[in-house]
Parts: sequence; structure tokens; C-alpha cells
Amino acid sequence: MASHPDQSRETRVKEPCPGARPSPGRISRLLGDLVSACYPSNRVWIAAHDHGIRLAEERKRGALFYTLDDMKLELTLRIVLERPPKGVDFGLQKGRGSAYETVQKQRSKESDLVFTFIVEAKAESKAALPSLHGPFVQGPPDQRFVYLDIGTYAGQDDSRWSRRLKIPLSGITMAMIKSQAVLEARVPGTGKDGGPSCATAKPFGGWKLLRD
Repeated sequence: MASHPDQSRETRVKEPCPGARPSPGRISRLLGDLVSACYPSNRVWIAAHDHGIRLAEERKRGALFYTLDDMKLELTLRIVLERPPKGVDFGLQKGRGSAYETVQKQRSKESDLVFTFIVEAKAESKAALPSLHGPFVQGPPDQRFVYLDIGTYAGQDDSRWSRRLKIPLSGITMAMIKSQAVLEARVPGTGKDGGPSCATAKPFGGWKLLRD
């Protein structure tokens, strides 16, 4: 007996290399393959959105997932450090532990200091908020933050200050990311002791969309 043509045909969907970003042409070809494929014992679910596609082939004996929408989206963040004490070096920490460097070093002159940088954002299917990644991102997934290095931690050897300021990356939503606007956080630069602010930034008003 001849086999059913649907049962003799097999369509393979290759997973992209880690970190690879599928091109629009590749996505179109994958969609074409899926549309032409026939799975008599399976159900194919396709969910498309602005930044990628997620494909899931659900089988009788379990589920096998191919994820193409796990592409990381770039997000520009801007920290405004308001009126820190004069003569102190500040910089953005890149890296973690002892293997870090301080970038965008600036010496305060009693005016605001601005630090602009890029992080990567990824939508997590089971999480209410996106997951943030990149060399500037610190902390566990549910408590991400960035550090500003201060005084000797910023490479100012003759400074009397050895501090870090922790700025939370909380409250950033996918809607904010998809707006493609710069997100800005303003934090006080001087602490109650008259020195540079340190530990977790307080008060912290959160991240705001910076409109042109």
C-alpha cells in the first residue's frame, strides 16, 4: 500500500545560531516552509509580532519549541546625576566583579552629569516585564540595576571617596521599549552627608520616556 504523501514528507526548521538575528528573507522562507508543510498528527502554532516570530510544533509525545523571536532589542537609557559634589570622578561601570572597567568618566563641577548607554531587552513569555542584558547590567534577572562608580572606584586615586551608586532598572515595560524612545532616570547626586550619593538611589522616580 502506498504511503500517504503527507506522511512521507518531512520539513525541517533549523534553529538559528545563538545570538544570530534572522533576516527578513530567512523569516519569509521559514514561513513558506511551514505553510507548505503538513503535519497529520501535529498542530503547528505560529505567533508573529513586530520584532520576530515564535514557532512551536506541538507533538503527541510532548512539545518541541523553535524560538526565533528571542532576538534582543536595543534600548537606550540615560541617567542624569543631579548636582553631585564638586571635584569627584563619576563613571559608568561596565562588567562585574573584579573584571570591570569604568567608562564615560566625568569630574563633577556642581552641575548635572549625564550617562547614556545601551542595554539589550528580551521579551520573556512567562514574565510580566522584559529581561534586560548587556555589559552594563548588574544583578539577578528580577532585580537588575546599573552602577555608577565614584571616586577611587572610578580611578580617581587621590579622592577621599570610594563609593558606588546603584540605579534600579525596574519598571521598564515592553511598551516603553517598543516606543523606541530614550528612557531617562534622574537621581540626586549628593547624599545626606554632603558627599556623593551611594548605595541604592533614593529617591528614585523611575524611568521616563524622553520625548523630542
